[in-house]
Amino acid sequence: MNPTSSAALRESAAPGCSRRRFVLRLTAGSGTGLLALAGLAGVRPAHAQQSSPAASPAAARAVQTATVRQIRLHIWTGDLPGAETDGDVFLGLGGREFFVDSADNDFERGTDKVYVFGEGANVRRPAENDPRRQLPLDPRELTKFPIYLRLAGGSDWNVQRVDLQVIGPEIGTANFGRLASGPSLWLGAKKGLFLYLR
Repeated sequence: MNPTSSAALRESAAPGCSRRRFVLRLTAGSGTGLLALAGLAGVRPAHAQQSSPAASPAAARAVQTATVRQIRLHIWTGDLPGAETDGDVFLGLGGREFFVDSADNDFERGTDKVYVFGEGANVRRPAENDPRRQLPLDPRELTKFPIYLRLAGGSDWNVQRVDLQVIGPEIGTANFGRLASGPSLWLGAKKGLFLYLR
């Protein structure tokens, strides 16, 4: 009798719990193993069940590690005297940082801009700031590390609002944000350099 292998992804959630749990069942010959993945609140998988009677190891790995394809970061700078900054801004996500910079004059008083990383990038140094390259972002890592903005150097900066979307084929869109209901927050060398979104 020839050994067979298969992989199946099952979604479950405890009653009244916003977190979902994904269980990947791998079967090879007579052995069966379970790999539990923590679900992300606000993340909806493209499909809750996937199975194949003869899935290859590569297919099983693809189910486990669907990478993030695009990051959309929308930043509003406050409309207050001295709100703009000429400092560098970084997004911390999934255990790495992304340089938030475009060809425009960024973070000017009373302005807002959407920065796109990965597919359809509009940031400078797109290859170095691509979530699919170097250390590809794994959706399971989003809740393991802090998510934040960091100001480095330059003048103080007044942040009015931040919205973040993390997009991938298996997770759909995960949304994070801060300051939507006000008030704004000053960042600077003597005010604090980080704004945590999670």
